[in-house]
Amino acid sequence: MKYLAALLLSATLLISSCTVNRKYTIQRYKTDHPAVIITGAVYDKKTKKKMPAVRIMSLMDSMKVNTDNDGNYTLKSTVGSQKLKAIWVGYYDVNTKKIMLNRGDSLMIDFYMKEDNRPLID
Repeated sequence: MKYLAALLLSATLLISSCTVNRKYTIQRYKTDHPAVIITGAVYDKKTKKKMPAVRIMSLMDSMKVNTDNDGNYTLKSTVGSQKLKAIWVGYYDVNTKKIMLNRGDSLMIDFYMKEDNRPLID
């Protein structure tokens, strides 16, 4: 019984810490489309507002796109392993872990960027 209680407490703490400290979320869907489509939005982690003009880039095949005026993006990718990075001046970069993409995958990846308050060096 103590083991079960400890396990439930550990799981609850893990889930709550992931929710509070998340840098990105991923939802995967299957489609009939042969290409891999990645869509999503970029949010300021503190204000929860969408961020326009954030650079989203693939670290595996050098594809790049910027978020639109509403903070949304769409990126066509290839089958295989992929890592994405969100970059914006004044914010910490956000990198995804390696994601395996298969034919017909459609992913929604939302990034949550934290403001970088370190002073800029001249």
